[in-house]
Amino acid sequence: HYDNTEQIWNECISLCPNFVGATYEKMAPEGGYAQWPVKSTDVNDHGTPDMFAGGKFTTKDGRANLMAHDWEAPSELPDDEYPLILCTVREVGHYSCRSMTGNCKTLALLADEPGFVRMNPADADARGIKNGDIVSIHSRRGQVYSRADVSDRINKGTVYMTYQWWIGKCNELTIHKVDPVSHTPEDKFSACQVDAIADQVWAEGEVERQYTELKQALVDAAAPQDVEPGAAKFDDETHVNQIV
Repeated sequence: HYDNTEQIWNECISLCPNFVGATYEKMAPEGGYAQWPVKSTDVNDHGTPDMFAGGKFTTKDGRANLMAHDWEAPSELPDDEYPLILCTVREVGHYSCRSMTGNCKTLALLADEPGFVRMNPADADARGIKNGDIVSIHSRRGQVYSRADVSDRINKGTVYMTYQWWIGKCNELTIHKVDPVSHTPEDKFSACQVDAIADQVWAEGEVERQYTELKQALVDAAAPQDVEPGAAKFDDETHVNQIV
């Protein structure tokens, strides 16, 4: 049980030596701050911009250990069934999963559900896909809908998607493996296929249906326990959750 966010934060910093000095006492006042690593609780110690101050690393001899590694092929290469390479990237207009920026109408004007799958004109033409069409993207892990953004900036045989979206959620498609040495996730290279959808009226309606359903589910989950599910409504005009 926590009475406030400070108690939660105090537990977090107690478990991480690099954050121990990032106390509320330092950060709460106007202009207050703490820059990690900040290992001292002294109110005058606000941390350092250098991860390893003085060039001393956390190794036995204090020096960085650099290792070379031979290139290895990705775990999943394109084939006849999944001929395209999917790469995931960040969205300029939105942050993370849009839990906050998704409520801003101005940012929604830049891009909205179901996001975009960027692809080369040659790949789009081969599939009968026009710029702006809702398309289906699938891999060995799952299937999502997104809007085609056809551009010659994208290499042939490659598509990329941003991971801010609920309906066009590219992480449903990515392969969940890590490099055995660095433990870096292999999210930037997965085999996939993109298919045209002949009935675009249906596709637009299906995306809207799924999005509305997901928004309502979030509202129901956040509703007070004494309110019946479905009584909380999402006002799409004001992006405000209301209890009615």
